[in-house]
Amino acid sequence: MEDIIKFMFDLDDTLVAGDVIADVCSKMMRDGLIDKLYTNLDVKNYDLRDLPANLAKGVKRAFADPDYVWIKRPISGSYYFLRFLSETGHDIGIITARPASTTEETVRFLAARFHHVTFRLGIHVINNNNQIDMTNIPTKKEKLEEIKPDFYFDDNTEYCIQGHDLGIETFLISNKQTPWNHEFAKELKVSNHPITVLRNVAFFPETRLK
Repeated sequence: MEDIIKFMFDLDDTLVAGDVIADVCSKMMRDGLIDKLYTNLDVKNYDLRDLPANLAKGVKRAFADPDYVWIKRPISGSYYFLRFLSETGHDIGIITARPASTTEETVRFLAARFHHVTFRLGIHVINNNNQIDMTNIPTKKEKLEEIKPDFYFDDNTEYCIQGHDLGIETFLISNKQTPWNHEFAKELKVSNHPITVLRNVAFFPETRLK
């Protein structure tokens, strides 16, 4: 068999997607709390500053609600790519900044939506949202430094930079569903930066597995 390669993946908008913002906004519109529909495509900044304050607050609350885990679905090709990696003996791990309150449901979700995939590098819920005591919770950077994967995939520009700075070959997932990283993706392409831009994890070049 080829050498075992270690892959670490972010979860939301890297492997799975679902418009939590539109769902929360629709409910608020029915309650007369907001007068227009906002969706994922309206977000250009990770801190949700593009949204009305009451909607941003509602969305952050939804992100911490375990029930909202199930609104997400695997992005086309992501399940089959991870299953292929798993079945060919490579090591896979998940590292997500979801709130810790979603940990158990996230594990159940992955077992249901990514069945036949073995996460030998673990499922790491790294809460960076200051919703609980952060004292004993490592950051994504610390966890990446500990695991030392060969390849790392994320839609978050900050985490991609951190991965690259740790010497990990890093891929930014950027497509029409991730408007928050479009400008950074353009800069990477123009500057020929070593962080690679992919529209989908399934576009990872198979030649890199040899």
